[in-house]
Amino acid sequence: MTGVKWIGHHMRHREVYIKFNIISKEPLRIGSGREVKLTSPVDLPVLKVIVDGVEKPYIPGSSIKGIFRSFMDVFIRSYNGYTCPGSGNNVCYSLGGIKSTVENLVKQANYLELVNVLWRNLCLSCKVYGSGSYRSKVIFYDFMPIGEAKLGVKPGIAIDRKTGATARGAFYQVEFVQPGAVFSGGLRAYDVPNYVLGIIGLTLMEINEGRIKIGGFKTRGFGRVEIRDLEIEVIFHTNISGKVEDGKLVLNPMDHIDVQVDYSLPAKPGTNNMVRLSGDDAWNLINTITSRTIMIDDIVKKIVDEHKPEWLGEPGFV
Repeated sequence: MTGVKWIGHHMRHREVYIKFNIISKEPLRIGSGREVKLTSPVDLPVLKVIVDGVEKPYIPGSSIKGIFRSFMDVFIRSYNGYTCPGSGNNVCYSLGGIKSTVENLVKQANYLELVNVLWRNLCLSCKVYGSGSYRSKVIFYDFMPIGEAKLGVKPGIAIDRKTGATARGAFYQVEFVQPGAVFSGGLRAYDVPNYVLGIIGLTLMEINEGRIKIGGFKTRGFGRVEIRDLEIEVIFHTNISGKVEDGKLVLNPMDHIDVQVDYSLPAKPGTNNMVRLSGDDAWNLINTITSRTIMIDDIVKKIVDEHKPEWLGEPGFV
């Protein structure tokens, strides 16, 4: 597909590293399943990792990735666009039947046709977050605790949905991370277009405003968090993707429906091929990218139309 510079993994033009802390404002629970150990004081413990011989709760990158992909799905579908279910064989890579074609093109190093096949047959969520053996363009890191993350336990009662009465073995103990815990991590996006950065930025805003919660038991007062200490690092590997010029960060279009985004930089932002922003400057960059891409109806219409997989057939089939 002419003009598409970001599909596939045979090139590297730019990367955007977004680092931030997550602060729990409500009880937070990333579950590890029902505990079967006789020595466990709870039935439903939180997920933990051993650090220096000590078990500590953490937020796996896979959980954060799920939130970002789900929000992209909601965003596209809210404009009557299509994204696939995104799990198992219900992904575009399988639904479109392109596995053997892609494998052959990779063996032949025919990357021009590979880009064309992927563009025509993957929805936007699959293009960005992976589909089958086509890996994600965005890498999510685990969010590890900073300082002490105190744990609490809440009793629960299971209800039989058929009878409305208390279910057998109804009483259970739920473990959670208490409000005030701080977790540090981030994500790294490779070569994605500016409108994808806009959707990622909007996801961060929704999380920070509490409209998107993290973990389980969301309807029971769990999961609201706040984002702090935001840092963004933009690295240009080629001038195709953008540059730093005359005090501006210039993010070039990465495909034929993308648009250029310019951002006036504060003093001493970085070097000619790297920019690092933090705090209000980082949020201002996100606001700029979002407002100049996914907040413009004509751009969103192009996104929805262009990223509809051709194997869907007749228009309107979702």
